[in-house]
Amino acid sequence: MRRAVFALCSALAAGCGEVSLGYFRTLRQRAGVILGVGARGTVNLVPPSLRDSYGGRWPVGAAVYVALRPRDTRHEHGGGERQ
Repeated sequence: MRRAVFALCSALAAGCGEVSLGYFRTLRQRAGVILGVGARGTVNLVPPSLRDSYGGRWPVGAAVYVALRPRDTRHEHGGGERQ
């Protein structure tokens, strides 16, 4: 499974915000476990009054990660609660 994520979040009261773009790829699904890798980059939007504290108006960040999580099998067997 491939998943691209785009998020735009802002804290208007503080005049700050961020724009993030990320990607996740599932590598394997075995024994009830999902193994995947992902990456995310963020550009922060900082008001002029905080520029010196953050090193600029547009500080950036990035993360690369490996994810190991339980596989949700409820939908694979027609499961879930029956009424």
